[in-house]
Formats: sequence, C-alpha cells, structure tokens
Amino acid sequence: MASKPVRVFISYAHESEAHAEAVRDLWVFLRANGIDATLDRVAAQRRQDWTLWMTDQVRAADHILVIASPAYKRRAQGHAEPDKGRGVQFEARLIRDAFYRDQQALDRFLPVVLPGGSRDDVPDFLTPAIATVYRVSEFTVTGAEKLLRLLTGQPAEVAPPLGQVPLLSSRDHTAPSPLRHEIMVQVGLAEAGRLRTQTSLAGTLLGEHCAPIPWAAALLLGQSRFAWGAATAGHARAGVVVGDVRRADHAAPARTH
Repeated sequence: MASKPVRVFISYAHESEAHAEAVRDLWVFLRANGIDATLDRVAAQRRQDWTLWMTDQVRAADHILVIASPAYKRRAQGHAEPDKGRGVQFEARLIRDAFYRDQQALDRFLPVVLPGGSRDDVPDFLTPAIATVYRVSEFTVTGAEKLLRLLTGQPAEVAPPLGQVPLLSSRDHTAPSPLRHEIMVQVGLAEAGRLRTQTSLAGTLLGEHCAPIPWAAALLLGQSRFAWGAATAGHARAGVVVGDVRRADHAAPARTH
C-alpha cells in the first residue's frame, strides 16, 4: 500500500504580481514532485470564509512553508496597518500560535527563501539566525534539493550500521622482575709484581686496574705459588680467594702417578 503524500500548506503575502507568480511556480513544482501542496489560488475561485479556511489548512498540514518577503515579515510581526494584508496577519497569527504550542516541531514550520529573496525577510519568530532556512535557487530538484529531502524524508546522510566493538589488550600491572646480570672480577699478576684487576658485566669488560700487591695478598699469592710448584701436572682449575675476590688462574694439585 502506497504511503500517504506529505501535506504542505504555503503561506505567503500578496506583495506583488511577480512574487505571487514565484510562489505559484513553487506550488506547481512541489506537486509535480509528489508533494500535496496547497495554495490559496484554487480556493479563491469559490466564496470562502477565509478565517476558517486558513485555520483548517494550518491545522491539517504536515509542514507549513512560510515564504519570506518584506511584506510578510512586516505583517507577521505586527508592523503593518491593520487593514493591510489582513489575511496574512491572521494566518501568521495562527502559525505563531501553533509554533508556540509545539516549539519542538521545528521541522513543521519551514522558512523558505525563493530566487531573488533574502534571509533577512524571514519573520523573527521562526528564528532565522539560529535555525535552518531553506533557500530555493531554482524550481528544479537540484535547486530545491534540501527542501525536497526534508519534505520526502530522504536525508542525504544516514548513520552507518554499528560494527563489533574490538577487543583491546590492557597493560600489565604486575611488578617487573628485577634484572639479573653476572658481574665477574678477575684478579691476576701483571709485570713488575703488580696486581691486575679486570671487571666484566654480562661478558663485557668494564675496566682494568693495576696496583702494587698489598702485603697480605702477596703472602697468599706466595703460598699459592708454593702449592703450584709442588704439583707435577695440573688439569682442573681452582680458585684462590683474595678478600672477596676469586682468583681463577691457579691450577689444582695434580694427580699422583
């Protein structure tokens, strides 16, 4: 079953013959594009109680198009003589009342600027400075696209479908294990009876130092030389501790034959 056509009421001021013809062109264009637009030209061919007719149109319309013009703004805001444009003054009063009762329905009350018109001619109660004004540059789909999209419920942009939320890893809050590195201190004899000390970190030589041999260390080294000379052959390596330093260049006593 086809949906019911959107119903639109066009409210305008009889300002000039050229302006009235431009409004008629809009009416013809909207109806040609499936919009059930209503203009007073058809109703004017019969005797009418215009106050009832305007009340019915404002009440029944899905959207009310207010066509901007200097005369409409002046009459809608109560700045015209009481006997000038009484129909528009009454019509604008009905629109203001409907807007006052339902100020959330911004899409129902649409200010429209036709070719050659100005945004400045939109009545203040439609808040043209902070709300959308629909400008029709020409009576074509391209020239009235923004207005047509709203009236027909065909937005240019729609929200894309939601995808899956990605699973993202979290940072580890456990305390890191302390770093462990092997530090080796090697002690040996250098030339002229001096003591050479080499320090390495994880296999990397950090530094080397040579100094005279302390008397206590000399005593231990002398005992070590004596043990070395008593051995006939040595294969396994042993260490000699000098203070807290392990010496690794002395051989263990040899096996006896």
